[in-house]
Amino acid sequence: MCDFDKDRAQHQLIDAAIVANLPTARGYFELVLEAPGIAQGLRPGQFVHVRCRDSWVPMLRRPLSVLRADPVAGTLSLLIQVAGVGTELLSHAKPGDVLSVLGPLGNWFVPGHCRQHLLVCGGVGVVPMLPLARELVETFGASPQDVTVLYGAASAELFSCLPDFEAAGCTLELSTDDGSRGHHGFVTELLEQALSASQSEPRTSESGGTLSRVRSVTVAAWKEVAVYVCGPTPMMKRAAALAAAHNAPCQVSLENRMGCGMGVCLGCVVPVRGGGPKYLRVCREGPVFDAGQIAWEEYPDG
Repeated sequence: MCDFDKDRAQHQLIDAAIVANLPTARGYFELVLEAPGIAQGLRPGQFVHVRCRDSWVPMLRRPLSVLRADPVAGTLSLLIQVAGVGTELLSHAKPGDVLSVLGPLGNWFVPGHCRQHLLVCGGVGVVPMLPLARELVETFGASPQDVTVLYGAASAELFSCLPDFEAAGCTLELSTDDGSRGHHGFVTELLEQALSASQSEPRTSESGGTLSRVRSVTVAAWKEVAVYVCGPTPMMKRAAALAAAHNAPCQVSLENRMGCGMGVCLGCVVPVRGGGPKYLRVCREGPVFDAGQIAWEEYPDG
């Protein structure tokens, strides 16, 4: 059992210089920041709280998951989708500009003791999955062939990080709402297929397009499968239900709006089950939760 309060690195409030601002897909960009102290202690799923400009408008910081952390170079990268005033401002930031950054914050994914790892993501939910895939292989000793990334987007032009997953050696399966690449449908349909497959009935993946590492996959029985999810709320709800139906352990990374990022304002609480508190803070007890802990019927889709 991971003791997050004991194991998490001390957060820092720093002025981080922008190293690069790189477009990655339509409406997405990667912001590279010089933040050596924060980069040292980051784990997959943790986030930073970024002030979008040196003024009171917008007043609140933006919580952003970390795509890459390079302790040697002292940099961290944020993959950001332009979705409002704050992220629009960040999209125009230039190298040499300085941003106020607080982090690392929150808890992180804890890899399950299993043979097959299914990483399910949609949209900007891909961000924590890249460092998680790398940690599974490089730190926890999982074979790249046993780490499968199921990645959904509305259209093919909205995918990011595909070469990174290929370089990591992971099996990659794609889905698009419009059928422009990979499976035509929802990424949770790929998850349902994976969880329904038996160990003796391998299925061939053809949904990853031209990526060379897409391969035949044998998904083990539920006792050997762990599921990790991040993306739109309806997708996470469905993925959690599928995992529960197959008795597969499932962790979800929630993307609630938040104010302080420190657990004080209670603006990011999520309804939970059990005999303890009725709500938990996404910024402090999360953003990663056991999917069975969330009271999904009370959790809004928006």
